[in-house]
Formats: sequence, C-alpha cells, structure tokens
Amino acid sequence: EEGSPDAAARDQTVLILIPDGFPAELFFQEVEDAVRQALSQADPTLAPSSGYLGDPYRWPDRGFDHEEAWYESLMASLAQGQSGAVARGQTRQEADLLSARLSTLVECQLLTDAKEDYTKKAREARKNQSAGQAIAVGVRVQVSRGDGEWICGTRVYGDAGRTSVVTDSGEWLSNLSSNHVRALKTQGR
Repeated sequence: EEGSPDAAARDQTVLILIPDGFPAELFFQEVEDAVRQALSQADPTLAPSSGYLGDPYRWPDRGFDHEEAWYESLMASLAQGQSGAVARGQTRQEADLLSARLSTLVECQLLTDAKEDYTKKAREARKNQSAGQAIAVGVRVQVSRGDGEWICGTRVYGDAGRTSVVTDSGEWLSNLSSNHVRALKTQGR
C-alpha cells in the first residue's frame, strides 16, 4: 500500500550512455530494437506495475505515458547530454534487471530520482486496465501481504472490498484489501 514501509520504492531511473563522440541518432539506430525488447520483456519473478507475473512490461510500467513520449524524451536527452532515461520509476530490482539485460549492449547507469510519484501512476495504470473486472469466489488469484511478493491461491470469500484467500500452500489469509488480490490470467480458457 502507498506509504507502507514494505512497499518497494519506485525511484530508480535507468539511463543509457553514448560513447564519447558518437552521434546520438546513429547510436540509437544500432541499439533501438534490442533496447525495446529489453524494456518489454516479461520476467517470471517480477510483475509489472500494471499487470501480472509473466506479463510483458508496457510504457506506463517504464515511467512513460506512451511510446512516443519515451522516444521523444530519450532522443532529446541523448542529443543534448550523451545519456538518456530508458526507464523511470522502477523499483531497485526492476532497474537492476533491466540494466543487466542491457549491459552487453550499452553502458547503463542507475539514478535515484524521487521527484515524481511513479507509484501512483503505476497504480492508476493497473486500475485502468482492470476496471470492472470483479473477482468471483472460487477464482484463482495472486495475493500479496504488501511486501511486493505475490503468491497463488483461490478466493474463498469476499464482500465490501475485503476478501479471503486460501494459498496453494494451505494458508488462510483473511480480511485482505482488494489492492492485495488480483485474478490470475487464464491461459486461453
């Protein structure tokens, strides 16, 4: 939850750096496809802020409203200062993973930047994506205690914005906020 000491801060920016003397447009032409792939690549251990485990990352998950905003901001920064943000508002774990994915291709730098509340933006993106999707009793779900870790289970009770879940390990979790429960994606059913 917002303000929770267990919530991972979304204050990391991942910058890519251009080698000295290299023209920004030429540099970016060479690395663009690989950077885009790394930015959207799903991770089995992290859920994007607007989705579920295994979902690809979208532009709001990387701190930009849409692709054009990302591209324009990055190209202007690269041309001006030989570095530019490819992702903003990341958790440290997300930033480290993205930096590792890009490290064989470009030099990266992580920057802590708490000027903007990306947590709120990320939650809005998730709310907009899941608006109107009520979770019925008996549905497979993911549940979090607020520590950023999501575990699987089945919803067994719910009313007035609170719910109870039995996890796959048999643990009964009750009186959970709807912010801590999300439906598992169905695989083609």
